[in-house]
Amino acid sequence: MKRLVTTLLVGAALWVGSVPASGQTTARKRLVYFKDKTESPFRLDQPGAFLSPRAQERRQRQNIPLTVQDLPVNPGYVAQVKAVAGVSYWYPSRWFNAVMISCDDATLAKVQALPFVRQASTLNRPAATTPQPTTYAPRLPTQLLLRPGSAPPMARPTPRPCRSGPWPCTMLVSGVRECRLPYSTRDSRA
Repeated sequence: MKRLVTTLLVGAALWVGSVPASGQTTARKRLVYFKDKTESPFRLDQPGAFLSPRAQERRQRQNIPLTVQDLPVNPGYVAQVKAVAGVSYWYPSRWFNAVMISCDDATLAKVQALPFVRQASTLNRPAATTPQPTTYAPRLPTQLLLRPGSAPPMARPTPRPCRSGPWPCTMLVSGVRECRLPYSTRDSRA
């Protein structure tokens, strides 16, 4: 019971925190690319500082040379981006020489003004300003199997004879015939 209450409280707090207040711009994920990897404390002749021994052995075994792309992102650049007010830091990418952050447009302008930033790209659309309904409406099984642009199967009664007798049947658009018998399938006379 304690776990359920805790889960509900945390879920409600996350939901309330994800809805932006009126007049507040929505934070979006951004990939901020840096110009270079100079002035970094990491060097190619010292791979033990940024590669595990297992990764070094694998590279030697497979003859994979170290390149500048293998160097980590400059920690000084990362620290300066984190210091900008309004930035939520996610993670670095050493191959892209970039960091993933979350911020609004005004904060992004401050980040792009830093001298070592080459460019920034937005990775997602802004969140909806109104919360989505949380009610669950189960779909009918026929709605799940529809192709895009196709009409839902509609039932139309057709008084056609059925295999079991001359009772009215319902013919679906899909070609399936449903017959309604005037009595149950269990015969009470037996």
